[in-house]
Amino acid sequence: MSVRKEEKISPETIEAFLADQKEKGRKASSLQNYRRTLLELYRYLPEDKCIREQTGSEWKVCLEKQGLQPATVNTRISIWNSFLRYLGRREWQMEDFEREKVKVQPRLSRTEYLRLLSAAKQLEKEKTYLLIKTLGGAGMRIQELPQLTVEAVTKGKVELEVLQMEGEGRGGEGKKKEREKSAAPAGRTAGRAAGLYPS
Repeated sequence: MSVRKEEKISPETIEAFLADQKEKGRKASSLQNYRRTLLELYRYLPEDKCIREQTGSEWKVCLEKQGLQPATVNTRISIWNSFLRYLGRREWQMEDFEREKVKVQPRLSRTEYLRLLSAAKQLEKEKTYLLIKTLGGAGMRIQELPQLTVEAVTKGKVELEVLQMEGEGRGGEGKKKEREKSAAPAGRTAGRAAGLYPS
């Protein structure tokens, strides 16, 4: 029996994969990210909408040419690997994550944090002041700010996804781990910054 050298992908295939991931307990935020990434992959595919052995490496090069950050590329490769695992095509998974390019963001000291608040207040930049206070109060990083939605403020917690590079498993592939941050300490401040609550 010959092994197929290509797999035809359709929106239905993607939805079936997402349903499988939902059954495995993936959170709504993860499923949204999976759908967005796989639909982007679908648009990237040639007219026949088939993936092949070289598709992953070619897509990775395309992502890098778009100027995406290594961590973003890593996340999309991780989703690609999960999708291939679902399709039974582990042999096409990607292994070359951009580990060496991912830099840990430095943390602000309390003195620096207070200095930023003071500067924003002196410049009468109310929204900037509120955003700084929100990030500091919730213990979030600046790149996580887009995940602090009106829904998160209302619920009082933010669900964050972190791609961690681990040396275990196939090629040390990235594994997405989810964590939660309480938005309660800065919830009302965040709401004011978003215009959810009056000043």
